[in-house]
This record gives sequence, structure tokens and C-alpha cells, in this order.
Amino acid sequence: MKFIKSNVIFFIWLAVYIALFTSLAISDPEVFFAMLVLELVSIAIAFSPLGEKILRVMSGARKIRTERDREYLAPIFEAVYSDVKAQNKRISQKIALYIEESKDINAYAFGSNSISVTRGAMEALSENQLKGVIAHELGHMNNGDTKVALVMTIGNGAFTVLWLILKSAMRFKNEDLKLVFLFNALIGFIVGVFTAISDRHSEYMADEFAYQNGYGDVLIDALYFLQELSTGQRLRLRDRLRASHPHLDKRIARLESLQKKLEKESVTEL
Repeated sequence: MKFIKSNVIFFIWLAVYIALFTSLAISDPEVFFAMLVLELVSIAIAFSPLGEKILRVMSGARKIRTERDREYLAPIFEAVYSDVKAQNKRISQKIALYIEESKDINAYAFGSNSISVTRGAMEALSENQLKGVIAHELGHMNNGDTKVALVMTIGNGAFTVLWLILKSAMRFKNEDLKLVFLFNALIGFIVGVFTAISDRHSEYMADEFAYQNGYGDVLIDALYFLQELSTGQRLRLRDRLRASHPHLDKRIARLESLQKKLEKESVTEL
């Protein structure tokens, strides 16, 4: 149920594709069969080790190479990962840590088993703050958010490439080609906006996961720190619509609300 709630846009995307396939099946069975095969192959590529490797290259994530980085970051990650695995049996046992050489203060989960931390986050955040951020990213893994993103990025990319290769080898009607490319162009912006909305809800769920696993306080501390850094920045309406994260004050307020609720429950029990 959590997977469904946090990935509504994925099911919208799937429904639209099914509708497209149905229309093609009626108008041209040959095109329908070709697209169906390509879609299945694309999804297989997305969930393969190759798909995750492509995503790592695209994001700039790489293995930790230096001893200093490994000695500092690996124990922080392993401490949180061990706690999370002990409380959540369904989470992947193969999640690996990567680093991105970026000054941005960020961390993100992607693929099926990858979490990346930027150089900026390593330098700016304390060890405890990093633990809160990593717990949040493990929440994305546990909730299935990253697998949907894998299909939406690598799967769609593979489909586009394979379609461009195949269309030159088969005789397609111009109407069918226009339908496919018009669909991709039209749905692109709509999916971008609604994905951002879905992602915002996923952020709240990942925050809650971190809290439930004992990392709520340190995550709040990290969010307050990020809020201080972002003070004075203003986004255009288009950027706000497509922002994948809720406002920091909303995330902090939700976590603090969870804290107060727990404190009231503790007092009631006493």
C-alpha cells in the first residue's frame, strides 16, 4: 500500500502507456507488437545491473577510492544501514555507498541498491546529520521509490533508443510515428510536474521512515542546517512546480509533530 501511495505517478504513466498500446493495437497490430516488445526489453534493461550502472554514470556517482573518505564515510553508512536492516527485514541486503564529486550538499538513493553522498555533504554536515540524511535515503529504498525512478529514466531512455533503431528497419505509418512522438512530447511536461508532486509525498514518507528507525532528531538537525543555507533563495513558479522536495520548514514541522505525538504517548503511559 505504501508503494502505491508514494508512486501514484508511476501508475498514471503505466495507464497512459496501456491506453496508447491499446489504440495502436486497434489501428496497427504490427506497431503495437513492436512497441510492446521494446517496452518489455527496456524494463528488463532498467532493472538489470547494466541499468543501474548507466544511472550511476549519468548521476556522476562513483566508488569511494581514497582511504580517508572510506574511513570517514563507510562507518557512518554502515551504522545506519545495520540499524535499518535490523528493523526492516524487507529492505535490500546489497545496498552500496557511492560518492559524487559535487560541492552541492546532497545525498540520493537510486536504482535498486545504490546511495550516493556528495562531497559537499561530507564536508558541510556533521556525522550525526549525515546519519539522518542516509536514514532518509534508505527510506526511499525501503518504500520502492527508487525502482520506479529507474523505470522512468533508464527504461524510457532505452525504449527511445531502441524505437529509433527499430523504426528505420520497419515500415511504419506516418500517423503512428506522429502518435508516438506527440505522446512523448506532450506527456513529458505533465509527467515532470506530477512526478514532482509524487516525489514530495515520497520525501515525507522517507522522513517518517528515518524517524521510525531512530534518526528523527539528527535528520531534523540536518534539515534546520539546510534551511539556514537556503535562506534568501527564491524560486520561479516553474521551478517551484517542478521541485522534487517539499519546503524544508514543512518537512521539519512534520517531524517535530511526530516527536510531540510520541512525547504525549510516553506521558500518557506513565
